[in-house]
Amino acid sequence: MAGYYSVMKSEERPAIRPVKTEEWSNPMLIDPIAWRCPMSPTEVVDEVISLFRERGNRLYRESLTESQHGLQCATLARFNGEQDAVVAACLLHDFGRLLKQAADECPDNAAHHEEIGANRLSRHFKPEVVEPIRLHVAAMRYLCWKDRKYYEELPATTRHRLTQRGGPMSDREARAFESHPHCGSALRLLRYDEMGRNKGLCTPDFEAFRPVLEALVDKAKARADEPELAIA
Repeated sequence: MAGYYSVMKSEERPAIRPVKTEEWSNPMLIDPIAWRCPMSPTEVVDEVISLFRERGNRLYRESLTESQHGLQCATLARFNGEQDAVVAACLLHDFGRLLKQAADECPDNAAHHEEIGANRLSRHFKPEVVEPIRLHVAAMRYLCWKDRKYYEELPATTRHRLTQRGGPMSDREARAFESHPHCGSALRLLRYDEMGRNKGLCTPDFEAFRPVLEALVDKAKARADEPELAIA
């Protein structure tokens, strides 16, 4: 740190306060530069995959786990030749459900899973991955507005849940959705979300999608959580 501050004039150097004993266990609170170092794409994807391995075994539907559902969606998207960003969004679209399992990681438990997931993933991934995730429930509301038959053929439980989320869009909401730059990707994501519910579909593991995910990490955003600087 002395080398870093040596290039600054004495009057520009921040006053370093004494480090408290309990802070030695967290070097990011001691070194004001450490937390500025970006996470590598590999580290970002390691964290994402680890969370799926720790919490993805919860049932999404009967005989289908959260992890299996995400893998099915991504596998189907890749098979159909979708762009890598759509494949990644399919894999991660329910990431917020994993976060909702831990109150300490998701203090706002009233928030919806697509917002929770998109907000967390936006720290690291590019908008073409994050925004379709944020919009995939809105995409269903849009389709229900656009296609009455689609709405009527939804299972009763799905229609009930959709009603709790606002039901079919209004004309104004639909026009706003259509103007969003990622609405097309959100609609394609919804397609695979509805297809990826086959308990008999074999898929590759998360590691098969690592190259796609790492390529879509936004290196300008891929930073560790930023604690307050340990300076006066």
